[in-house]
Amino acid sequence: MKPSHDQTPQLSVVLPTYNRAGYLAVCMPTILNQTFRNFELIIINDGSTDNTAEVIAGFQDKRIVYTEQENRGEYTATNIGLKAAKAEYITWVHSDDMLPLDSFKRRVLTLSSTPTTDFVHGDICKIDKNGNDIGIIKATSLPARGAFNDYLQHYVQKEKLEDDSRFLVHHLTIMFRKQFLQKVGYFDESLPYAGDFDWMLRALKIGSMTKIPKVLYNYRFHSESRRETDPSGVKSTAVQIIEEIINRYRD
Repeated sequence: MKPSHDQTPQLSVVLPTYNRAGYLAVCMPTILNQTFRNFELIIINDGSTDNTAEVIAGFQDKRIVYTEQENRGEYTATNIGLKAAKAEYITWVHSDDMLPLDSFKRRVLTLSSTPTTDFVHGDICKIDKNGNDIGIIKATSLPARGAFNDYLQHYVQKEKLEDDSRFLVHHLTIMFRKQFLQKVGYFDESLPYAGDFDWMLRALKIGSMTKIPKVLYNYRFHSESRRETDPSGVKSTAVQIIEEIINRYRD
């Protein structure tokens, strides 16, 4: 499926997915029905063995750009989507999550009206496996460098990866300028876990950000998440991996 745009879309949305067909069927309408409509949706099916391909084929939308490949991991799949992005602005969505219908509009308008901002971010709503609201997590209002320093000083010491402090800047709410991607780079595909955290720290260290009020993203907590199902034992070594990542960026 290839989009037939008369002009380059203003926003590229990267959606990597692996064996999330049921959640994907709920996620995609919250993307395609956004009040802001000038975007391309780049879906990377990372070797799913369920009926993911059939679910995607059921959405006949010219904005969808679909790629299917052998399983290579979330970060590789995300990088493929980022490299294919055509638009001035870029964001991403996980296939088991959902979006408020004005999420793109608010982020695009803020980026358009603040030319010195590299990226925007905002609050998230935690939802359970059935999509029920289980709490709002407020994002920080600190500037990017302040948030970066806060993570380096306090994140590992709290020793609770489930602590809401890890979401002071939630990477899934970030929308950034394509030109900023050339500065911050792509996901580190060598990392077994927390590649999104690594990317976010780089963005905070070198970029400028603006917080948008209100919820931008509905983040699903469920027992099928990668941390709960990863057979490589990542969950038991997550603190160590994050500490190693943080040590990369200490001055």
